[in-house]
Amino acid sequence: PNIVAFSCYVFNIKYVRKIIEILKEKYPNIIIIVGGYEVAFDTDFYINKVDYIIKGEGDFSFNQLIDDIVKNKVSGTKIINSGTVKNLDDIKSPYTDEYLSLSKTNRIIYMETSRGCPFQCSYCMSANTLGVRSFSLNRVFDDFLKIKRFSPKLVKLVDRTFNYNLSRSKKIFQFLIDNFSTENTRFHFEMAPELFDEELFFILSQAPKNLFQFEIGVQSYNQKTLDLVNRRARLDIVDFNISKLISFNNIPIHVDLIAGLPQEDYPSFIQGFNRLFLLKPSCLQLGFLKILKGSEISKNCDGYEINDFAPYEIIKSPCLSCDDISKLKKAERILNLYYNSGRFKLTMDYIIPLFFSPYEFFYNFAIFLDSVEKFSVNFSSSRQCDALYQFLSLFLNENCLKQAENYIYEDFINSGNVRKWHKWLKNND
Repeated sequence: PNIVAFSCYVFNIKYVRKIIEILKEKYPNIIIIVGGYEVAFDTDFYINKVDYIIKGEGDFSFNQLIDDIVKNKVSGTKIINSGTVKNLDDIKSPYTDEYLSLSKTNRIIYMETSRGCPFQCSYCMSANTLGVRSFSLNRVFDDFLKIKRFSPKLVKLVDRTFNYNLSRSKKIFQFLIDNFSTENTRFHFEMAPELFDEELFFILSQAPKNLFQFEIGVQSYNQKTLDLVNRRARLDIVDFNISKLISFNNIPIHVDLIAGLPQEDYPSFIQGFNRLFLLKPSCLQLGFLKILKGSEISKNCDGYEINDFAPYEIIKSPCLSCDDISKLKKAERILNLYYNSGRFKLTMDYIIPLFFSPYEFFYNFAIFLDSVEKFSVNFSSSRQCDALYQFLSLFLNENCLKQAENYIYEDFINSGNVRKWHKWLKNND
C-alpha cells in the first residue's frame, strides 16, 4: 500500500510497534500514520518512526490528511492537533451496507451514541474529555434501524457512561424495546451504578430477557479510595440499584472491581469483593489497576511499581504488596473459571454460602489446585468437576458433599457436555 494508518491503544500497541518496524525496514516509502491514546501521550517515541501523528479526534483531520497526501499538498508538520468534533452529527454514519455485512461473520458491532464522560476518575482516560457530547436521537435511532436489517449477535455501546442523561437514556432504551424485542440482537451498555430512577427501572423491567446486558463499574467499596480517585458515589445507593437490576432477572449484570487503587489494602479489597459478590451479579470482574499514559493518576503514582509495557498494569502499590496481588490473581483465575464462566451456577449457589466468605472459597480452592499436580495440565470440563469435588471433600460433611456432587453433575450436563461426568476416585489416574 501507499499509506498505512493505525489506531493505537493498550490492547494493540505491542503489535503495532513491531509492524511499524517491519514496514519501515521492508518498505521505506510507505507513509505511516498513527493516532489514538498511546501515541497522543508518547509522541517522542514515534516522531522518528512514523510520518504523521494525529492527536485528538481524527474523524475529519484524518480524511483531510489523506486527501492532502494524494494531492501532494502535505506540509512538513508531522504532528496534527485535531482537537475534538463539536457537532457529532457532522460525522458520516459508518453503518453502511458494506460495513454491516461483516456482521454475518463477525457478529459484533461497536457503536457510540456519545463521547466523553461526566466523571473525572483519575485512573481513566475518559476523564480527560470536556464533558459529554452526544449524537442526536434521530441520528442514533436511524443507525439502530440500519443495524437491525443485519441482525448482529451483539451491539456493544462504547459510551463511557450511557446513563449520564436519564431522559435521553430512557428514550433510547424504550426505542430498543419497541424495535428489537423480537430480534436476536443483544445490546451491551456501560452504566454508572448511581444514575437510575424509578422510571428507568420500570422501563428496564419491561425489557425482554437478554435484550440488554450491563457493565457496571463499582471499582471499590472503600470510601476514602473513591474520594482519592474523584469517584463520587454513595455506596448504599450503588448496592440498592445493582440489587434491583438483578432482581428483574432479565438483564445480565457484569460488575467490576479494581485492585490497587490508592489507600486500598488487601483486607479492604477482600471486604469489598465479598460485599459485591453477595449481590449475585452475573459476572464479577476482578481487575488490576493500570497506570495509563495521560491519566491523572499517572502524574502522581509514587510508591507504585508498574510494568513498562502495555497495558501498564501495576506490580505492587503502596498498599498492596507483590504477594497480595499474587493472591488476588490466584483467586481471580478460579472466579473466572467457576463463577464468571456460568458453567457452575447451581454448584456455586449451593456451596459458597457454606464457606466463611466468597473470597475464602475462591482463594483456598486456588491454593488447593496449585498443590495438585494432575490439575495443572489438561484442565478439561471433566477435570474441573473432578478438582471441585475433590476440594469440597476436604471441607463438607457427607450429606453436603453428596448434594454438591449432584449439582456438579447437573451443571456439567447443562454446559453442553455430551459424555457423563464420573467423579474422581483416589485410585483413578
